[in-house]
Amino acid sequence: MSLRRAIPVLLLALVGGALLPAASGSAEPDDAAGADPVQTIPLDLDSGGRVYEGMGAISGGGGTSRLLVDYPAAERNEILDYLFKPQYGASLDILKVEIGGDTHSSNGAEPSHMRTPDEVDCNRGYEWWLMKEAKKRHPDITLYGLAWGAPGWFEGGYWSKDSIDYFIEWLDCAEKHHLEIDYMGGRNEREPSLEWFIDFRRALDENGYEDVQLVAADEAGTQRNVNYLKESPEYAEVVDVIGVHYPCSVDRCTPNADAVATGKRIWASESGWNHYLTGAKRLGSEINHQYVDSRMTAFINWPLTFSWYPTVQYQNSGLMKANEPWSGHYDVGTSLWTVAQTAQFADPGWSYVDSGSVYLTAGNGPKGYGGTAVTLVEPETGADDEGRDWSVVAETTAATEPQTVRFEVGEGLAGTPLSVRSTVLEGGSDADWFAEQAGPALVDGAFEVTLQPNRVYTFSTLTDATKGRATSPASQPLEYDGDKFEGYPFGKSPTYMSDMEGAFETAQCQDRGGKCLRQVITKTPIAWMRTPYPITLYGDISWDDYRMATDVLLEDQASVAVAARITNEYNSTWRPSLNIWNGYWFWIDDSGRWRLERRPTQQRPPAQNPTVVLASGTLADGFGIDRWHRLALDVQGSQITATVDGETVASVTDTSIVNGQVGMAVDSYANVQFDNFTVEPH
Repeated sequence: MSLRRAIPVLLLALVGGALLPAASGSAEPDDAAGADPVQTIPLDLDSGGRVYEGMGAISGGGGTSRLLVDYPAAERNEILDYLFKPQYGASLDILKVEIGGDTHSSNGAEPSHMRTPDEVDCNRGYEWWLMKEAKKRHPDITLYGLAWGAPGWFEGGYWSKDSIDYFIEWLDCAEKHHLEIDYMGGRNEREPSLEWFIDFRRALDENGYEDVQLVAADEAGTQRNVNYLKESPEYAEVVDVIGVHYPCSVDRCTPNADAVATGKRIWASESGWNHYLTGAKRLGSEINHQYVDSRMTAFINWPLTFSWYPTVQYQNSGLMKANEPWSGHYDVGTSLWTVAQTAQFADPGWSYVDSGSVYLTAGNGPKGYGGTAVTLVEPETGADDEGRDWSVVAETTAATEPQTVRFEVGEGLAGTPLSVRSTVLEGGSDADWFAEQAGPALVDGAFEVTLQPNRVYTFSTLTDATKGRATSPASQPLEYDGDKFEGYPFGKSPTYMSDMEGAFETAQCQDRGGKCLRQVITKTPIAWMRTPYPITLYGDISWDDYRMATDVLLEDQASVAVAARITNEYNSTWRPSLNIWNGYWFWIDDSGRWRLERRPTQQRPPAQNPTVVLASGTLADGFGIDRWHRLALDVQGSQITATVDGETVASVTDTSIVNGQVGMAVDSYANVQFDNFTVEPH
C-alpha cells in the first residue's frame, strides 16, 4: 500500500461518476448498439500493461515561457507551484525544454549557449532557471532537451559533428547548473539522420553521459521512423524511445501497431496544443486515447504555459495563462486540472492495466461509444498485504447521456476507501474542476458508478490529491514606458522584451557611456521556421495613441526599423515559411533611404492583403554607420508620423490599424545598437 493512501478524504456530496469500458483484446468498442445498460470492466492484473512514464509539458518552440520569468517573485512561485508541485496542481512528471538557437521556432527565439565554435555561455536564457525551479518542487522530475533550430556556424549543417559537440556542451552546462538531463532528442519535427543518432550515442558515452537516453524522431507519425528502426539495427540499438508528435485527433489516436511491435517505449513527445481554458475536452480525450489506442506511456503537452505576447501566433495554448508579468495576473483553467486528473493519481513507474484501459460502450454517443477509461496500478513491492494502490481515469467526451459502469476490482488490488475527483471539461467553472466527491463503496469486490457526459473522473485508492489555491492579482494593461537598459548585467534580455528572431541583449554603448540594447547575431541561423530578420517586440496590444522612439547606431551596412501598433503575426498557409508582424513600420538604411509601410493585417494571400508603402524617400545628409540618430514613430488616431533626429520625414493618414505593441528590427544579421527607448502616450 502506498503511503499516499493514508491521508484522510473529505467526503462531499456525491456527483454521478464512473469509469471505463471492458475489453481483454482489442481496445476498439464492440457493437455499442447492443451494449448492456451497465458495462462491466474487470481490473485484472494478469491482463498486463505497459509502464506509465508520466505527464509532462514543453517550455520551448520559441519563447513560450519568455514572460513567465519576468513575473514578480510571489506570483511566479504560485504559477510554478501549480505546474510542478506534487499533489497541488498539474503535478508534472516531465519537463521538456528547447535548446535555443537564436532563431524563431514557433513563438519567438530562445538564446543559444554557444554562438560561435569557441564561445560557451551557460547562463543565457531562462530554461536553466526553469529546470531548477521544477527540480526544487519535484526532485524526481524527468528533464528532456530538444533543439528546433541552431546557430549558423555549424560547418556540416544541422546533422553534423558540430551539432553533436554543441549538444555535449549544453549537457556540460546543465551539469554546471547541477541538472541531470534524462533524455535528448535530435531535432524537432525534421527527418532524422540515422548516422547522426548513432554518432551522438557514441559521443554521449565517451563524455560520461551514458545514462542520457535518446528519443527519436520527435516528428508527426511513426511509420517512417519505424521503417528506419527496422532497416538499421545500429539505429534501433541507440533509440530508447519513439517520440511522436500530435498522434491524436479529437477522439482517436493513431493505432501504432508497427511501433508497438518494435518493443520500444512510445511517447506522445509533443501533443496537446489546446486552449488553456476551452481545450480541456480534447485534452481529456487525448490523454486516455494515447494509451487505449496507441499504447503510448507518456504525454507531453505543448506548451507549458501561455507566457508570450498575444501578438504572436498560437495564442492561449498551454496548461495555464501567465503572460502579464507587469500586473502579476495569471489564470488557471480547465486544462491544468484535466492533467491533474491523471498526474495526481499515478507516479512514473506505475503500470497500465490493459483489461481496465478500454472504450466506454454504454455511453450511446454518436460515435458508438461514450469515452474511454484507463487503469493504473502501483508497482508490486512484495510487502503489501492490503493490495496495490490503483487509479481509474475515465473520460466521457464522446457521451451524450449518462452511462453506468461497474468496475470489478481484481485480486492483488487494494479496496476501499476510494477517493473521487471530477472535472467538467466544457462550460464549467472553478468549482467544477478537480472537484472532490464521495467515493463509492465496494460491494462484493466491485463498485458501480454513473458517469455524466463532458467529464473526466478519477477513482483511486490514493487519498492525497489536493487542489491548490492561490489568488491571482487582477489583470491590468502594461503602462506606457521604455528602457534605458542600464539596470541589467551585460548580455541580458531586458524586461518584457521578447525576441522573435536574433538576439537583442544589453551591451556597452559605442561612443557614449552606459549600456545599450544590441542585436548580436551576425550569421544566419539554421532556421526551423523562417523569420526574415532579427525582430524584438515589447508592450501591450491595447496601446493605441503613442510615440515610440529610440536612439539607433548602425555598426554595419543594414536597414533598421521601429514599429507601432503590432497586433498579429502573419504566418498564413500561403506563406508558411515566412513569419512577419503587421503594424506600421518605419525603415531606414545606412545610405539614408527610408520607407514608411503598413504590414498585412490579416492572414490572407499577399496578393489580397499586401504590404503597402505609405511614403518613402532619402535623407539629404544620409544616415551613416557608427553615428547615433533618434528615430520615432508617432501614431495618433489615423495620423502616422515618422521622424529622424526630431525632423518629420513622413506624415500620412491611414485607418487600417488602431492599436498594438511596438517593435524594433534589423533587415539582416548585423550589429545594431539601440538606446533611450521610450513609449509615451498622447
